[in-house]
Amino acid sequence: MISFTQQEKQVVELFRQLDPGRRRAVLFEMAQADSNGWKQYQAKGESRLRELAREKGLDWDRLNDDQRQDFIEELVDGDLR
Repeated sequence: MISFTQQEKQVVELFRQLDPGRRRAVLFEMAQADSNGWKQYQAKGESRLRELAREKGLDWDRLNDDQRQDFIEELVDGDLR
């Protein structure tokens, strides 16, 4: 598990306090700061999302964009807290 500095912990906590719809915009803005890193992170993340969806009886590839967003928000708001 990654160990965060106090400043990083504060950023994460502030992120969690954002409206779920704004979280996505913030993530996209952060991704633009390091596009190569984002591409690697995205590939790993998508693989993990497929796995988590499968564990919940869902097929990631069959979900539409709204369903994927709802699934991710459910993960962020529920399982990660």
